[in-house]
Amino acid sequence: MKELPGVANVDDIYDSLASLGVYFEVQKLFKISQGYLISNKYKEALALVDRGSQKIQEVKDLKVEFGGNLPTNSSLAQLKSDIGSQLKKL
Repeated sequence: MKELPGVANVDDIYDSLASLGVYFEVQKLFKISQGYLISNKYKEALALVDRGSQKIQEVKDLKVEFGGNLPTNSSLAQLKSDIGSQLKKL
């Protein structure tokens, strides 16, 4: 969506789409790390959670919240909290 004509000209929308991209990337890392935890591969799980923690710290709050099932600012805050608590556990 970031490549659609006119989107790059609206900073709020472009930044929000970039934040959503990072959100989904971190969400994927988090879910994969949970799979490693089930397999008792703690080192691999920790590496993924640590990478996700670094990436999620770079995410800015959404200036534009999109409709539908897309994440909101509260979803971002919840993911940051989940990553932080998982990092402490590992």
